[in-house]
Amino acid sequence: MGGGGLPPPPVVLGSCTGSDTQPNAILSMEATLYERYDETRYIEVYWNAGGCLGYNEDPDYIVTSCNLTVKSMVSWPVITPPGGDPGYPDPIVHEIDGCMASNTDVFEVIPADYYIIEVTLNVGCWFVFKLIVPGYDSDSASCSCMID
Repeated sequence: MGGGGLPPPPVVLGSCTGSDTQPNAILSMEATLYERYDETRYIEVYWNAGGCLGYNEDPDYIVTSCNLTVKSMVSWPVITPPGGDPGYPDPIVHEIDGCMASNTDVFEVIPADYYIIEVTLNVGCWFVFKLIVPGYDSDSASCSCMID
């Protein structure tokens, strides 16, 4: 009877974390590098984002709408000619209607000495001040870490 069965699970080769807190933008991330049984690699980037928190905590403001844009990307050291393509995976961008979100983005990567993971958050806050004056404000946060 043949060996069939499932391949062994991926092995964790490393991980890193990062976070950033601004008055109306908060972002945290954790990245984990895995290697499959066939020696291919991938990075999972879990992020958690929030926006308009400062306005939500102030009783003079009523937040009427939030919008978050979260962008995650992975890179590694590579030498390319000027204008050459380094072969990085495309960034992943999420547009969210809401004040809180989290997700896990997965990037296929090539073997490298180290990897740089970057996540950015842009926040738009629509609010009413003192029940009369409508307003808009924006904020941003970013974090990065390195797996070596």
